[in-house]
Amino acid sequence: MKKKVIITITVLIIFCVTLITFIYKNKDIPQSKLDVAVSTVIAKFKVNEKVEEQPKEQEDEFNIEIQLKDLDGKQTTYSFEYKGYIYTAIFKNGCWKIIDSYKIKNSNVMNAICEELIKAHPVLGKDRITYRTAGDMVYEWVQHNLAYSMLSDKSEFKASAKDVDFDPEDQGRTFMEIYEDRTGKKFNINDIISSN
Repeated sequence: MKKKVIITITVLIIFCVTLITFIYKNKDIPQSKLDVAVSTVIAKFKVNEKVEEQPKEQEDEFNIEIQLKDLDGKQTTYSFEYKGYIYTAIFKNGCWKIIDSYKIKNSNVMNAICEELIKAHPVLGKDRITYRTAGDMVYEWVQHNLAYSMLSDKSEFKASAKDVDFDPEDQGRTFMEIYEDRTGKKFNINDIISSN
């Protein structure tokens, strides 16, 4: 029982830190300390994993350059490099999808990437009239990362959480709302606890 209470409190802390990160991001306040806090809390949530040390070098908060490269000449499959890793971004049916997006945890880097994606192909919002902003895309990305870190490796949903797809229907949704939509059942922390 004590373990369930601790895990429930941890999930609430993660949710609050995510919300604060999103609010601060929209006020253009540097995120490095919040990013470290979110990464640390998420890492500690994983019971059998070692907490990774944060990199000693911090990103230059305001000089992040991301260059999209059109791989297929059809403006549908792109790549970009971050910290020596080549990521693939696919634009299909009016939506972007970033493969292995869970590896990127810095919200300023996420924002720079989303800005480049928007320049190449803007994405319509939930109302299908207005376009999504980099800020609200970052919020969705953080929710995907949160889901990826919380879900058990046995979960059928973990594989889809590793790649963020900026589906207009998920605009502004929390991890819990996305979980309920995908599973068709009410979010219950015990479902996640029992599968870990």
